[in-house]
Amino acid sequence: MEKENTKYRDIEQYLSGELEGEALSHMERQLATDKDFATEVQVNRDLERFLSPDSEDELEENLKLVGRQYTDKKPYSVGTRAIQVLFVVLIVLLGKWYFYDRQESPVEIPPTETILPPSTVEPAKEEATLPIENEKPAQEKTAPTTPRPEVEAPADRQPTSRPIAAHFAPNPLLEDQMGNVSRSIGFEIAITQPGPNHSFKLTQAKVNFQLEGQIKTSEEAIETPLQLLLFNNKVEAYEAYQSIKAIPLTLGTAEEAFSFSYQESLSLSSGLYYMLIEDMDTGELYKVQKFRVE
Repeated sequence: MEKENTKYRDIEQYLSGELEGEALSHMERQLATDKDFATEVQVNRDLERFLSPDSEDELEENLKLVGRQYTDKKPYSVGTRAIQVLFVVLIVLLGKWYFYDRQESPVEIPPTETILPPSTVEPAKEEATLPIENEKPAQEKTAPTTPRPEVEAPADRQPTSRPIAAHFAPNPLLEDQMGNVSRSIGFEIAITQPGPNHSFKLTQAKVNFQLEGQIKTSEEAIETPLQLLLFNNKVEAYEAYQSIKAIPLTLGTAEEAFSFSYQESLSLSSGLYYMLIEDMDTGELYKVQKFRVE
């Protein structure tokens, strides 16, 4: 409501010539860009013109003049007097109709177009260059390039890139066989080093692989030749049974068990690996365990 009152107050001041400064500039810009607002201002201008005191006095004097012309003190008949009154009323109604019809018919004011002066700056013309016959192209001078010396990375510097997640994805075929697979062989295998989910650290792209374990049995000797196979986490490698490393296990005696151990520096990359202990002759699988290389 306050916004509408401000708008009509600005229109009234603009029509009366009281608006000036930034308010006048804002009003003129709005008249030039807002067609509906320009129409509303024109309607208010017409209302002020027709409702001005001079126009009302002129209409009233005209109506009184018409009444005096058709009103006489001479005695008339009732019918003649009624016709005169009806004629005066008709003229008054026609005058009022004409006045209000002009009020309700707004005049559309086309928005003023801002005509910009033509630019005096002529666009730069591109000069057409024609090839000159027998003219040899200028040879570009290039500075001699000095080969940069190759800087060798420190030997013990570790790679900074994060390991690829696919290299650590579990192999579902081996995950189902984790632990002691066969229990009909009469002995139980335990791998103590590396432990379950052990993580080896890469040093110069190599791993110091250490294997230790025990075989518990009630037998006095184990005649089954055993070996340890290393597999990566790729399913296709296990399906083809292509191991990374095959390590024959040499058994030694320990208290109430047979021990085995192995140590070697292996070239491995970051990822998930599986250790499988099997019968070298029959291929029967006895033990599955995994470790990580990071």
